Formats: sequence, structure tokens, C-alpha cells
Amino acid sequence: MSNNQSWKIGSSSLLAAGFAELCTIPIDVAKVRLQAGASGMNSSMASVVSDIWKNESPRALYKGSSPSLLRQTGYTAITMIMFPVFKDTICKDASSPRYHERLLSGGLAGSLGISIVNPIEVIKTKMQTNAGDMRLSMRAIGFNIWREDGLRGLWAGLVPNVTRCFLVNAAEIGTYDEAKEFYKNVSFLESSPMLQHVFASGTAGIVSACTSTPADVVKTRIMDQSGGVHRYSGPINAVSTIIKEEGIITLWSGFVPIVTRKIVWCTLFFVTYEQLLLRI
Repeated sequence: MSNNQSWKIGSSSLLAAGFAELCTIPIDVAKVRLQAGASGMNSSMASVVSDIWKNESPRALYKGSSPSLLRQTGYTAITMIMFPVFKDTICKDASSPRYHERLLSGGLAGSLGISIVNPIEVIKTKMQTNAGDMRLSMRAIGFNIWREDGLRGLWAGLVPNVTRCFLVNAAEIGTYDEAKEFYKNVSFLESSPMLQHVFASGTAGIVSACTSTPADVVKTRIMDQSGGVHRYSGPINAVSTIIKEEGIITLWSGFVPIVTRKIVWCTLFFVTYEQLLLRI
């Protein structure tokens, strides 16, 4: 892949990810509150959003927007640049990759991207689960984590985060890449590449939400304890403790906001990304 092609993919994915993230941050805040257990076991997505709106402020629905945008744009740009690199390396026939090869390529690209930006996600999680001071900055939260837990605290939840992002990007990018080819041959979509991208995006979002939610819950719980009381000693302990104390269904906490956000985010991202690729 040439430097010019890498620049096109990187800049297009960065801009598209920023747009999609900005539109879906309130859903992400609700998801994180549900997964962290900050809103009670029987809370729904609608009740969490309503509680934040009434008890904190409408602005609180955009808590963590700065680290969210930094995390998503950086991570997505790295992932999208590395996806064709891994695909070319893994595929026996690069001109006709198989679905499992697309899945593996997407998963590896996402794992690499999130490993680099994990500290930003830890800070984002701490900001979004905080129901108090709106003035807490990225710098203040990052300093507190560093003071309490050191460098290790900024990479809290790395294992479940990499696991989650492997699953997410295998499902999102791998499935989107496969579904896009499939929808090209659907008769009523043949004349509309944009509709092909919309259908492929929705498919990718649903598959991604179904496969990644338990890892997302564990990741959120471990990141949320960074710089505070450590309830879980690691991912395996977190899974066993959650199942024992709250029930196995808790591992799918926040599924409704996750699948909602995934469908909306994937559609906004991939459609915008494809359009930018044509114009940059």
C-alpha cells in the first residue's frame, strides 16, 4: 500500500470516525453507566438518559467527549490503515479474500489500534461514570490515575479491551467488507452503492454488538476501578464475580444502547468514510 493510499484511508477514517462519535456520545454515556452498575440493576437506556438529563444536566450526556473523540479518531485511523496491510499478509488470494480472513484481519488491526490508545479510554471511562463534578478534566483524571496506580493504571483493562476490540473490529470491519460484496449482488441495491454501504453497515453493527458485549462489560468495570477501590483482580475474576453476585445476564448489560449505537455509528462512519474516500 502506497503512502498516498495510507494518507487517504487515514484522513477519511479519522474525519468519519469523529463525525460518527460526536453523534453517538450520549448513547455511549448511557451504555457505560449501565455497564458500570452506576444506575442500578433494573435501569434501562431510556431511564439512564432521563436521570442524567434531570439530575445532572443535558450537557452531562456529553461527558468524556474530548477523550471519546481522541480515542475513536486515533484508534479508528490506525485500524483502517492496518486492515488492508493485515489482509494482504493473511489472505492466500488478496483479490478474493475469504470471510474468516477478513475477520482475522479486522481483529488484528483493531487490537493493535486499541493497545496504543488504551490510556485515553481509561480516562474516558472514568469521566463518563463520574456523576459529580462536570469540571474534571482529562489532565486531572489522568494525574489521579497516575498518582494512585502508576503507569499500570493507564493500561487498566488492556486484556479485555484488546479482546473486545478484536471481536468488535473482526465483526465490524470484516463483516462490513464481506457484506459490501454480498449486497452488490442484491437486485434492488445494484444501482445504489450508498444503499449497499448502509445495509452493510447495519449488518456489521448488529454482528459486532452481539459478539462483543460481555468483553465490553468486563472492560468497563476494570477501567472504572482504576485510581479507586479495586474490586476485581483481573478479567477472569471480574467475569466470575459478576456472574456470582449479579447473574450471567449482567454480562450483557447495556446491550440495547450498544446495538443501537453500533448500528447508528457504523452507518454514519462507513457511509461517510466511503464518500470521503471518493473525494480526497
